[in-house]
Amino acid sequence: LAVLAGALTALTLWETHRKNTQEKDKNDRDHIRQVHAERRSRYTKAIEQLADEKGPIRLGGVHSLVGLIDEWLNDNDITDETRMKEGQVIINNLCSYIRSPFPLAAQAKEFEGNILGGVKIPDNHNGEQFIAEQAIFYEEQDIRRTIFIEMDKRSSIVTTDGEGNIMVTPGAWSKFQFNFTRAPIF
Repeated sequence: LAVLAGALTALTLWETHRKNTQEKDKNDRDHIRQVHAERRSRYTKAIEQLADEKGPIRLGGVHSLVGLIDEWLNDNDITDETRMKEGQVIINNLCSYIRSPFPLAAQAKEFEGNILGGVKIPDNHNGEQFIAEQAIFYEEQDIRRTIFIEMDKRSSIVTTDGEGNIMVTPGAWSKFQFNFTRAPIF
């Protein structure tokens, strides 16, 4: 009887341990799914922000998207392939934003030529309209510049040693593909 009682106790303990392990694994998988779903929800919101007419909101969308890429890349619960796939989707959106048309970019020289020495309104422009368009131009320029700065910070780092040798250290984003074809860079 003592042997049978010991065997039943061991079997009960083993079964309890197995059930607890299964429950923990299930909870871990559910947590990971929730984290990924929340990230995708934040992605959708950030894309909406990027399409907003107000510059500060678009800029917030850029920072949210950049943060999401970093989160995907640091996620140890998924494969490297999935990390890269999720990050590339966001990179594609940022590149698409850079490639999107911006009609005021055609007037970049007029706007930028008026930054030094105060505002000088070109003869062929209405004063109030010119100042308003110039503000929109600078706002958009800052947003696009921020995208490039964030990409640059996370891409390869180029350094030189004391002998003038150039060394390239790959950054977290160095394996992504960036497409700026026909982008209005200003």
